[in-house]
Amino acid sequence: TAGGKNPPAEPAESDAKSGWNASAHMVTNGTIEPDALVYFTLPPSEIRLNAHMTQTKSSSVLAYEAEATFNASEDGRYLFVIETEGRAHNVGCRGGLSFGAQQIIAIGKPTSPAFASDGLTLTGSAELKAGPHDIRFTALCQKANRSGYSRPIPTDASWRDTGFRIFVRGPNERELRPLTDKELFHYEKPSQ
Repeated sequence: TAGGKNPPAEPAESDAKSGWNASAHMVTNGTIEPDALVYFTLPPSEIRLNAHMTQTKSSSVLAYEAEATFNASEDGRYLFVIETEGRAHNVGCRGGLSFGAQQIIAIGKPTSPAFASDGLTLTGSAELKAGPHDIRFTALCQKANRSGYSRPIPTDASWRDTGFRIFVRGPNERELRPLTDKELFHYEKPSQ
């Protein structure tokens, strides 16, 4: 009828998807915009800062935010490792890996960025109970002044060449390993 309202839709079930639910955000005058430019899915153990390029060709610096659920298989202490790589030696990054409000790995500091092309290995650990835990990864990588650095910089290199590999070692494991599809996932509402 005219002027009538549709009844509220029943809540849609969410599907579990492997990997990170990621978003890319514009950066204006050093401030990260709260609204995402694009959303996309990233694999569990490798975050490349060019993943947004399939949806937008923006050449502006973008900050990445990625959220997921980490499913701890047992109670105990979990070691997480982030390894960095990149081609542009003048690109500095800030961000990190967090469980809820607790940051367990910091990439750079508010006053000084980490230079990803140095091949950094960053570690942190968390005491977790068996079951699901909210996990978050953030990264803002951009050109940064680096005094006294004399290596040649490829002319076509940029912050988008930066990558992060994430590894874990569980309480009763001896070796570091990549995160698996079954232990790192996110929820998405199915398309209507």
